[in-house]
Amino acid sequence: MAKAGRSRCGCCCVMGWIFGIIAAIVVLLGIAVALFFAIVNPQKMKVQINDATITKFNLTEANQTHWLHYDLEFNVTIRNPNRIMGLYYDDFIPGVYYQSDEKTIKNYVDSRWMNFYQGKKNTTVMRFRFNGKREVYLLEAGERTRYIERFEKEKSAGIFSLDWKVEFRTRVKLGAIRIGIFQPKLRCGSSLVPFFGGNYGQKRANVTSNVAKCGVKFKATSIFEPLD
Repeated sequence: MAKAGRSRCGCCCVMGWIFGIIAAIVVLLGIAVALFFAIVNPQKMKVQINDATITKFNLTEANQTHWLHYDLEFNVTIRNPNRIMGLYYDDFIPGVYYQSDEKTIKNYVDSRWMNFYQGKKNTTVMRFRFNGKREVYLLEAGERTRYIERFEKEKSAGIFSLDWKVEFRTRVKLGAIRIGIFQPKLRCGSSLVPFFGGNYGQKRANVTSNVAKCGVKFKATSIFEPLD
């Protein structure tokens, strides 16, 4: 009986040591994370769409198919507010929408901005131009009427309401390593963009576009990766 008691006591001691070690590791990790956030103070980038202008925005119909012809320019401005962290951006693609989140004017790829690095406390301004046409899918008569009526009303006013989207992946640079691969989710607001085409150029020359700010949420797809 005494031998069995000593065995149980030894087992309890071993389990106590194991739980003690685990608790110590958890505490140390918590301290390390707290120190990291206190020292690095990571902050999300600030993204906005600004200085947008339209020089062509026409709606045509051929064989019962509607086409939207467009020529517009805009800035995507990104601010890295961090004093320690640099940011890498990969697969940077902005998108523009008119009247529906599902009907994109264009998901544009510009080789100058597909991949770039942004230093600490730095602001990057990217100028994009979308020029082309796309088919407008209007299956129902009511939807087609509403779309055309809104288009004609906004063109007559010389101001179009556009929706914006920005997609990219980002990595954090700390010293000689990059930490994490993040897939941010951006929700950008709408902006009123002046139309300077046709007879509206002089009439609407004093109209300026509203700034569309983008809310940023992060999703980590990888935790640690060395620099190339």
